[in-house]
Amino acid sequence: MIVDLIRDLRHGLRITARHPAFTAGVTAILALGIAANAATFSFLDALLLRPFPFPDLDRFVTVWETHPEAGRSSDYEAASGEGNPLASADYLDFRARGDLFDQLVAYRERQLIVRGPQGPEYVQSTLVTPDFFRALRAGPAIGRVFSPEEARPGRDGVVVVSHGFWQRYFGADPAVLSRSLELDGRTCTVVGVMPPTFNFPLGGVDLWAPLTLTEEERGQRDRLSLLVLARLKPGVTLARARVEMNALAGRLGAQYPRTNAGRGVSLVRLREQQFGVTAPFALVFQGAAAFVLLIACANVTGLFLTRATERGKEVAVRLALGAGRGRVVRQLLAENLLPALLGGACALWLAQLGVDLIRTNLSPGIAMWMAGWNNIHLERRALLFTTAVALLAGIASGMAPAWRASRTDLLDALKEDDRGATTGPRTRRLRSFFVASQVALALVLLAGAVLMVRGFLDLIDLDQGFDPQNVMTMHLKLPRSKYPDPRRMAGFYDELLRDLESETALQSAGLVSQLPADLGPMPGGVFSIEGRPAASPAVQSAASFQSVSGGLFTSLRIPVLRGRPFDAADGPDSTPVALVSRSMARRFWPGEDPIGRRIKPGDSGASGPWFTIVGIVGDVKQYWFDREPRPTLYLPHLQRPEREMWLVIRSPAEEAAALSAVRKRVLDVDPDQPIDEIRSMSQVVSESTAIIRITAGFMVVLGVVAFVLALVGVYALTSYHVAQRRHEIAVRVALGAGHGDILRLVLGRIVRLTSIGLAAGLVGALAIGRLMSSLLFGIVHPDAASLALVTGALAAVALLAGYLPARRAARVDPLAALRHE
Repeated sequence: MIVDLIRDLRHGLRITARHPAFTAGVTAILALGIAANAATFSFLDALLLRPFPFPDLDRFVTVWETHPEAGRSSDYEAASGEGNPLASADYLDFRARGDLFDQLVAYRERQLIVRGPQGPEYVQSTLVTPDFFRALRAGPAIGRVFSPEEARPGRDGVVVVSHGFWQRYFGADPAVLSRSLELDGRTCTVVGVMPPTFNFPLGGVDLWAPLTLTEEERGQRDRLSLLVLARLKPGVTLARARVEMNALAGRLGAQYPRTNAGRGVSLVRLREQQFGVTAPFALVFQGAAAFVLLIACANVTGLFLTRATERGKEVAVRLALGAGRGRVVRQLLAENLLPALLGGACALWLAQLGVDLIRTNLSPGIAMWMAGWNNIHLERRALLFTTAVALLAGIASGMAPAWRASRTDLLDALKEDDRGATTGPRTRRLRSFFVASQVALALVLLAGAVLMVRGFLDLIDLDQGFDPQNVMTMHLKLPRSKYPDPRRMAGFYDELLRDLESETALQSAGLVSQLPADLGPMPGGVFSIEGRPAASPAVQSAASFQSVSGGLFTSLRIPVLRGRPFDAADGPDSTPVALVSRSMARRFWPGEDPIGRRIKPGDSGASGPWFTIVGIVGDVKQYWFDREPRPTLYLPHLQRPEREMWLVIRSPAEEAAALSAVRKRVLDVDPDQPIDEIRSMSQVVSESTAIIRITAGFMVVLGVVAFVLALVGVYALTSYHVAQRRHEIAVRVALGAGHGDILRLVLGRIVRLTSIGLAAGLVGALAIGRLMSSLLFGIVHPDAASLALVTGALAAVALLAGYLPARRAARVDPLAALRHE
C-alpha cells in the first residue's frame, strides 16, 4: 500500500511538472480560498478558543454577584443586577470553599498618579491578592511576584510592573529591581517585571500592587468592590460549582438578610467573557472565508473534471489493462492533492499578510480590551489547520472528477475518433452544477459584503447629534486624597474652565462625565418625576445621567432646542437645575412641556434635591449599536461633580498648540494633576466603530476574491465547453449558421446556468442577511436595492465571462476547424 502510494505521488509529480500552467492556476485558486480560512482560524483561535495564555484555561471562571437591586452601592458600574463585583466578606466566605476551587483570587482596579519625566501622569494599576499570579500560572520576566506577607498593611509597598511600563518609564533598565516609584504620594519598590504577553486584567495594566483588606473591609458586605477569578479543582464541573455556590449564597442571605438577601452567584468561564461582542464578528469572518473556499473548490473541481475528460483515453487504457477503479481513483487523487498542498503552502504566506494587515488597522486603545489580540499569529495549530484544509480541499475538489473518470465507458473512450467521447450527459450535468454553484456562492458572499459595507456607511453617516471636527478630548481624575469632597472637586473644575475661557488658542471648553460615542459604561438609573405616583420596579423611569458644564453643548455643537443651557450661575448653592434630551422629553412628557417640571435621580424617597428642568437639548447617539437615542438627563457639574471627567476642547489651532495650552492651564490650577487619554473626538468616533470597519473591509476583500474566482470558473468552463463543441460549431457555420446564431447557442447555456445560480444565491443571500442582522446588533439590513445591485452586477460580468469564448467560437473558420479535426 505504501509502495503504491509513493508510486502514485511520484507519477503525480511528473504530471504536475508536465502541465505548469494548469498547476499554477489550481494552486493560485486554492491558495486564495485556504488563506482566507487560515487567517480567520488564527483570529478564532486567539480570540475565542485561547484568549488568555493560561494553562487549563477552561478551569478558570469569573465569579459575579447577582441581585435585582445590586450595583447601586458598587465601586464598579453595573448595567443591571447581573455581573456585579463581590463584597469583600462574601469573597472570604467563598474562598473558604476549598472543595470547589484550587484558588479563588480577587483584584481591584485603580488609577494612580506617578511622577514621570514629563510631569505627573496616570498609571493603570490593579490591586491583587498575593496568589494572583500563581493562580494564573504566570511568572515574571524579571524578579519575582508577591509573597503572602506582602498582603498585610504596612508591608504592601511593592509593585510588579508591566513590560510596556518597564520600557516606557524605566527605559528597559535591567537593574530595575529595587527602584522606587512614587504612587499617589506613596513610595513603592519594584520587585518584578511581567513578560510582554501578560495582559490581565484587560485594559492595559501598567502595574500590579498587593491588595490589602483592613479589618473593617474583611467584615464588609454592603459594598461590592472585588472582582474575583477562580480556578476549578480537577474533576469539578461548572454546573456543580454553580449549584453549590448559589446554595452558599442562599445561606449567607439567611444569615445576613440586611445585605445578602436575594443575592446569587454567577460563574462564567473566563474565555467566554468577551464572546458577546467578539464571537459574532469572528463567526462572520469564518463563514465568509468558508464560502470563498467552497467557490475555490467548485472552481478547481470543474478544472479537474475538464482535465479528467481530456485524459479519458489514458484512463480507459489503464482500465483495459487491468487496473482497478480504486487504483485509478487513488492515482488521480494523488495528482490532485499536490496542487492543493502547494496552494496550502502559498496560503500560509497570504494568511500572514492578512493577519498583519488586520492587526495593524485596530488602534491600541481598542486592542488592549480584546483578550488574545496580541497573540494572533500563525503558529503550529494554524499550520496543522492549513494543512488539513489543503488536504480536504484537494480531496473534495478531486474526488468527483476522479470517480467520474474511473467510470469511463471503455468502448467509447477507445474509439479512434474521440471527440466528446468522455463528455457524456452526467459529466456535462456535473460541470453545469459547479458553474451554477460558483455563481450562487459568489452572490451570497457578495451580498453579505455589500450589506456589511452599507451598514457601516449608514452607521458613520448617521447623525450622531454632535460635531466631532476640530475637537480634542482628554481625561481627568481627581485623587481622593487631595479632593475628598464634592465642593473641592467642583472648585478645581470651575477654576480650570475659567482659565481655559481666557485662552486665545481655544474656541470653547466643556466637561462631561462620559464622552459621546465612547464605548465606556454610561452611568444611569431610575429617576422620579414630581407629582407622579411611584412606579413599580418593572416600569420605573430610567435614563442615562451625565454631569456636564454648559460649554459642552457649545464645544460639541449639541443644539439647545428649548430653554437655556447651564451657566456659571448654576453653582452648588443655587437652585438645582437639569436639562433633558429630546428623546427623554418625548418619552416621559408626550404632548407636554417638561420645562419647569422637577425630577430627582432615584425614587421619590431618595435623599437629594429635586432638579428643575430648564431646557431641552438634541439627542446624542452614545453607542453605535443603539437603535434609538438613549434618554439622557444632564446635570450641572457644579451641582453634581464627578471625580472623573472628560475635558472637551474645540480649537481651530494646531493640536500640539492647543494641547500645550490646556496642559499649562491644568498645571497652573494643580501642579500635581495629570491628564491622559488625549484623543481627537473624530478618533473617539473612529475607535468606537473600529471592529465594524475591519469586518466590513474583510468582507469586501473576500467578496472581491469570490467574485474573481466565480468569473474565472465561468470563463474556464465556458471556454472548455466551446472547445469541446468546436467541430459541431464548425459544421453549423459551414451549413449557414450566422454569428448571432452561434452566440445564442453558446450564451444560451450560460444564461440558463447563471439564472439557476442567481436564483439559488438570492435565497441564500436573504437568509445570510437575516442571520448577519441578528448576529451583528442590527447593523446589516437586507434590502431589495442592494440585492438587486449585486445580482445585476454578477449576472452582467458572468455573461461577459461567457461572451468572450462565445465570440471566439462565432468567428471560427469552418474549413480550418474541420481540417484540424
